[in-house]
Amino acid sequence: MIPRIIAHRGFSSLFPENTMMAFREALASGATGLECDVQLTKDGEIVIFHDEDVYRITGNRGLLKDFSWDEVSRMDAGRHKGEKFRGEGIPRLQNLLELIKNKDIVLNIELKNGIIPYPNLEKKVVEMVEKFNLGPKVIISSFNHPSLLTVKDHNPHIKTALLYFARMYKPWIYTTEVGVDGIHPFWMGVDGALVKGAHKNGLFINPFTVNNLEDMFGLLKIGVDGIITDYPDRLSQLVHEHTPKPRVKPLQDKTIYYRYQK
Repeated sequence: MIPRIIAHRGFSSLFPENTMMAFREALASGATGLECDVQLTKDGEIVIFHDEDVYRITGNRGLLKDFSWDEVSRMDAGRHKGEKFRGEGIPRLQNLLELIKNKDIVLNIELKNGIIPYPNLEKKVVEMVEKFNLGPKVIISSFNHPSLLTVKDHNPHIKTALLYFARMYKPWIYTTEVGVDGIHPFWMGVDGALVKGAHKNGLFINPFTVNNLEDMFGLLKIGVDGIITDYPDRLSQLVHEHTPKPRVKPLQDKTIYYRYQK
């Protein structure tokens, strides 16, 4: 299976993170997956935004949870990346689901509820995914592991993944208790034994956030299922350079079979 190229907050190395521009450019660069972060506004809209405080991205002061959607929709999420991006707005989750609904990609939705425990965030996200019939394309992840249990309560068929930084001892034992489908570890703690153990226990593994070509290559070599990166263009080129390509060789009886180049 070809590893997934999962663009972290979209093509966030070159474009304003978590904006529709960044997601569109990631797909154009060869990404086969997108990663985004979601939080709730004061009036309950699911918006795509990473920080709890809006200042770094927008220049406004305050926590996202204290603004209404009308206020958030008028904030500038592009200018911090450069004047040419001025005017790029903060999208709602439904905008991104609309973009991907007919595309063959995976969407990783990270619930940003580790610091602010947004009431009903899990339920709202699951319902929005169901509204677009995108359950099979979605992975819901979080550093708030109990939150993933709540996701499964609302829809046991949506895939979930643990996010974590520390090196865990046999994480597949812990995942059995949480009941998730995969793990998203910090890439520096990933080795062949972890990948093998995850796969043996039926878990997928998508490390984050990997931006160096040498590190990407090493992770691909040990068999990760996907890589979350700020540089989907680099990873796309690497994946396609090292993916076996079919070649045709005629047999004596003139039938055709496929062999894979190494």
